Amino acid sequence: MYNLMITDMLLLTTLSVIPGLWCGFLGWKCLRSSKGMILTLLTLPSLVCAALLAINGSLGTGIAILGVFGLVRFRSLPGSGPDIAAVFLGMVSGLLFSTGYILAAVAVTFVLGLVLAAAAGLVQRITGSWTVRILIPEDTESFEPYTRTLQQFGKSVRLEKVRSMNMGTMYELEYSLLPDLSQNARMIEEIRRINHNLNVQLCEGSSQLSL
Repeated sequence: MYNLMITDMLLLTTLSVIPGLWCGFLGWKCLRSSKGMILTLLTLPSLVCAALLAINGSLGTGIAILGVFGLVRFRSLPGSGPDIAAVFLGMVSGLLFSTGYILAAVAVTFVLGLVLAAAAGLVQRITGSWTVRILIPEDTESFEPYTRTLQQFGKSVRLEKVRSMNMGTMYELEYSLLPDLSQNARMIEEIRRINHNLNVQLCEGSSQLSL
């Protein structure tokens, strides 16, 4: 019976590599995750499946594994929303495979993956508000030239914040706008022309384009 249990654990853990490949593919193609996150998604279902199979009704083993998971969570860096969703998908896949319902686990993982991919594709098509951060010299008399320049390349331009930088020797202007994405390079080039080639940062969410 002990050998049969070992065989079952190896079989289920090996089969759980399949949803790992699916999750890794989603992270690579649809979510544009980092290499580290893709590696995590590839291995997470198998690791979760093996951990849950190792518990097998043992209270002490369950507490030990929960402690390990808590330590890993404590040491991990915050991730983006899509990455967190993909991690949960990997954990759900490992949990389903550990129950032994292989066909149901494959079907649920595949369907949830398609939903995640479709949602990611839909969000990427939505043009949201962008942020432009511009460093300017301390002796700048007016912010109006920067506002007019941004209005040439986008809509709904608004100065959100002004703060001093580098011990008061510079200012940072923070604008929000809906840019013409095909004109981003020209917009940054024009801004650098009037701010004496100081730093310009264009951001959407966690992504940034700095020159």
